[in-house]
Amino acid sequence: MSKRILHAALLIVAFTAAASPLAAQDGSTFLVGVLGGIGGAFDGADDTSFDHRALELQFGVLTNDRTYAMVRAGRLSFDEELAVGGLVEAELEFLTVAGEYRFRQPSYDFGMYLGLGGYRLTGREPGLEDVDETALGLAFGLTGDFDVTRHLSVVGEFSAHYAFLERADLYGLGLFGLAAHF
Repeated sequence: MSKRILHAALLIVAFTAAASPLAAQDGSTFLVGVLGGIGGAFDGADDTSFDHRALELQFGVLTNDRTYAMVRAGRLSFDEELAVGGLVEAELEFLTVAGEYRFRQPSYDFGMYLGLGGYRLTGREPGLEDVDETALGLAFGLTGDFDVTRHLSVVGEFSAHYAFLERADLYGLGLFGLAAHF
């Protein structure tokens, strides 16, 4: 009877150890973040300043040791007077899916990501009607995730987006915010 209990206990320990290696390596499986910051258009704008409001929501799933599958949804709102691709009151919205690899440091993680996205540029041409243009694109970014507690971190991110839009296609963002890990 004791051999059966020992074997059962060993099987339970083996299955438990095999089922949770990712949680043991990174401490969490999911990441949810809210970031705000600034951004701008590298081309197609009257003014190439990068002081326009940006907001981004993130959701990530740990897929392997130090590797996340990340979904980012964001918005870059340009000043009303600034013409981006000939549009005033322009706004860029995006949804990207990216693979992010992180390099572990003692108190933070440094990451890089590359992904595909859907982009939508809206605005109006002066004296004409509203414009709504959508296209696919690419996203590349550098991230920093600084631990505050086990389940909360401060996140910083710099990203570049190349959207296959006709009016303006290259954008940059600098964001800062909080992420919850669970």
